[in-house]
Amino acid sequence: MKFLIYSMLAVGIIQMVVNIWKYTQFLRSLRDVLSAGRGRVRIWKYVALVLLIFFLLGYLLVTFKGKPDIVIAGILFGGSIFVAIMLTITFMLMSRTKERSIDIAEVLIGVIDARDPNLNGHSRHVQNLTMLLYEYIPSPKKRLINPVSLEYAALMHDVGKLGVPEVILNKPAKLTDEEWQVMKKTSRHRRKDT
Repeated sequence: MKFLIYSMLAVGIIQMVVNIWKYTQFLRSLRDVLSAGRGRVRIWKYVALVLLIFFLLGYLLVTFKGKPDIVIAGILFGGSIFVAIMLTITFMLMSRTKERSIDIAEVLIGVIDARDPNLNGHSRHVQNLTMLLYEYIPSPKKRLINPVSLEYAALMHDVGKLGVPEVILNKPAKLTDEEWQVMKKTSRHRRKDT
């Protein structure tokens, strides 16, 4: 029976170490514009990491200082598996959310391209050129740039055109003072939103 108890505790400890490692990798993946979060969201991410470490210390304390029985071992083992399952679900949901965000961005780019016949895939070209240039940035500088955020920004750089009436956007001649005011107003709204 002791072998079973300590086996469950050992597997639980190993699983918690893996959970902590996976969670830290997950936190590193959240440094892009699509998933970074703000203020309290960031704090909760790190509170969760501290709690995972706290639980691991609890496993170690029970294993090496306590007198665990089969119930305690079962609860701790089940807890480590539960955490692993919840982390896996969270990772999958975040991945799907990022995919959907990119899908929405591509729809917006399609709308922009459809409104302006002169664009002919301009946003895609800017995105591809930006990522090509990114590949040639020296490594120390490259580490300072999040490639997902860069790619997303390059793709979305013309999204402000959605707020400009087509008459102004596609006008072949010089803009009037009133049209410039509309452009400036659109630009100010965009800056306030970011």
